[in-house]
Amino acid sequence: PGRGEPAFARALVAMKRYQLDEARKALADWKASGAAGTQDPGRFAAMLEAETEATIASRLFGDVLLGDDPTAEVLLAQASLALHAFDYRSALKFAERAVGEQQSLVPARVIAVRARALLGETDAALAAARTLEPELQGEDRFLIADVLATAQREAAVREELLRLREMPGMAAAADARLGGLALGQGDLDEAD
Repeated sequence: PGRGEPAFARALVAMKRYQLDEARKALADWKASGAAGTQDPGRFAAMLEAETEATIASRLFGDVLLGDDPTAEVLLAQASLALHAFDYRSALKFAERAVGEQQSLVPARVIAVRARALLGETDAALAAARTLEPELQGEDRFLIADVLATAQREAAVREELLRLREMPGMAAAADARLGGLALGQGDLDEAD
């Protein structure tokens, strides 16, 4: 087996059994083995989350793997875990720290916008999302619509989705979201 693999396996088993102290110790052993230095923080955080609840993954990642001087990528991974664990204040804090380390880190800026929206800071989230819009790709292109949806501004969400529908390559995804919006409002004809 590779360096640290037994300790990492112990950590995974302990996480699945909700034995946080044992998982924390095993992850610390794994980190001390030097194996942690070879991992991509984002992929590693996603793998931890796939193996256990987001709350546990977030707590253990923060306790053991964050370290004293984390890189922007490590802070981004912690922000993502915190967001998935519904810890929006921590998600915002870590996302902002990641952006402080690397201003061009778009995923961290997206997490900060989503966390602000979920904390009820709609105006600040919308302003940041609009500033960020030219840099968004994939599902993140719906960031403004998502912020508006979080604030339960259905008419504005619909308007934003109609705008996005006109953009190249966005029609199918925008139509799917428009259908979901109509369904949520009980408009079965429009949802169809």
